[in-house]
Amino acid sequence: PDVDIPSVVMPRDLTIVVCTRERADLLSGCLHALSHLDPAPGQILVVDNDPATDATRDVVESFGVDYVVEPQRGLNNARNTGWQTATGSVVCYVDDDARVDPRFAEAAAYGYLDETVGAVTGLVLPFELSTRAQIDFEQQGGMRKGFDRQIFAPGSVGFQAFRLGVGTNMSFRRTSLESVGGFDPAVGVGTASRGGGDLETLWTVLEIGHDIVYEPDAIVRHIHRRTWPELTSQHRDNGIAYATFLSRRGKAARREL
Repeated sequence: PDVDIPSVVMPRDLTIVVCTRERADLLSGCLHALSHLDPAPGQILVVDNDPATDATRDVVESFGVDYVVEPQRGLNNARNTGWQTATGSVVCYVDDDARVDPRFAEAAAYGYLDETVGAVTGLVLPFELSTRAQIDFEQQGGMRKGFDRQIFAPGSVGFQAFRLGVGTNMSFRRTSLESVGGFDPAVGVGTASRGGGDLETLWTVLEIGHDIVYEPDAIVRHIHRRTWPELTSQHRDNGIAYATFLSRRGKAARREL
């Protein structure tokens, strides 16, 4: 950002959480990028989800960052352990197949413009465009949500939660997560919904009265699926996840009538 960071949140107030399971090579690249953040966050925390080997622990020890095990498999279980263990007042989530920009912590903190902001998401660019599948995904829009800052107020997106951001680049005030009860373990990667835990939590934080800021200066670069079968699987999972989100929200809306 070209202006001073407001005092409401500083990079030292951030805990960056990486939830992972048996992907030591990807995790190593993620932690390498996180180790070069300038300014640095207050904490980097790896959540090892239902580990079968010591590979993740070994990588974490080589970088000297914090480590915790979540034995119950499921991404939302790991995310909950992350924010409940974090020391920061703001909890950022970055996937193990993402690489943060060196100024990521500064930009993410800057998104918390005032106390009304409950969550901040950021720009996701490709880390590489090495295969036709990666190029095709990026040509379809990839994970980008634009290059302009957006401020979403409660009720501003309807059920179009995908407008708010993606799980590989999202952060929350700890108090916001406490208010909504964290991430619902019934949905998300590792469950029948195949994903969507990020969208549901962002949407819920918005709907209980918090603003959400999309801050494009908070950049991560994602390693997109490299093969056609992997990309096809991702599209299928995204469809199932969003359909689950709509179904759950529709049922909740009918109960309120």
